[in-house]
Amino acid sequence: SSLPTSNPSIVPTLQPSSVPTSQPSILPTLQPTLVPTNSPTVMPSTSPTSIPSILPTSLPSLPPSYIPTYLPSPIPTVICESGEYYSESQCEPCDIGRYSSFTSAPYPSTCTLCPAGQYVAVSGQSSCAKCDTGKLSSSDRSYCKNCDAGEYSFNDTACVECESGKYAPQALTGSCLTCSAGSFTNNASKATTCSSCDSGTYSTIMSIQCISCSK
Repeated sequence: SSLPTSNPSIVPTLQPSSVPTSQPSILPTLQPTLVPTNSPTVMPSTSPTSIPSILPTSLPSLPPSYIPTYLPSPIPTVICESGEYYSESQCEPCDIGRYSSFTSAPYPSTCTLCPAGQYVAVSGQSSCAKCDTGKLSSSDRSYCKNCDAGEYSFNDTACVECESGKYAPQALTGSCLTCSAGSFTNNASKATTCSSCDSGTYSTIMSIQCISCSK
């Protein structure tokens, strides 16, 4: 019969009926359902994704940045020698009258002026030379100058005239010579000689003039 039965058969027929049954079959169909499509659904899913993996990702992290740091390194990348100072990313020789004995970083930004009584006549020196006896260093420490006879250099900073009763045949250091008893300087200051008194005269130590014995 071409009409549907009142109750579906529990046994599948050999040939499918061209007329649908009134109720769906409770048994699985002989053919599988359609293959799912590759097209996305019309509406996105409202459900959250699964928990992310705690394992490291397969891709490496981003490479380091090539942008320099905000603060430069406090230690220069150049090496200065003694007799030099560090200026604008390079080493410069010390000027005449100045020196530097540094051989490792941090290098000085300027060289040191030679002490009084010392000098440097050429650039790029690591030490200063002492002035000869009786000489003073110039204010820029580039050379030494002489004190005059009758003077002495005081603390290597100034020429001082010999006081009364003292003398200096040539420039001396620290003080002038004392004129002994029986002699005289003949000058109240800046004396260059100490001469013996004439016959019939005498003097005490540090005298300017001799005194007659008849007095």
